[in-house]
Amino acid sequence: MTIPVGSTPDAVAVDEFRNKIYVLNSNNGDSITTIDGKTNTTSTVPTHGQGSIDLAVNVLTNQIYVLNNAGKNVSLFSGAAGAVPPPLLHELITAPNALR
Repeated sequence: MTIPVGSTPDAVAVDEFRNKIYVLNSNNGDSITTIDGKTNTTSTVPTHGQGSIDLAVNVLTNQIYVLNNAGKNVSLFSGAAGAVPPPLLHELITAPNALR
């Protein structure tokens, strides 16, 4: 089975508790595709950041973090809202390279 996401998927984060898969599509308008692991349905929203390069999910708080290198910020989405913007943007001093 193939599930379509953006043309340039660069990072994946999995919330095993909620059965959600988050795919970062950079070079595709910087967006996040959410895959419902139960139904295999997808939804895609913009990251509202520039140069998105990585993402992570906190399964305890149901938050999705997107690292925006060019924008020097981190976008924070609520997983409960289905990663629907507008996210909170946390400004960073330097251009980051990865979330870990």
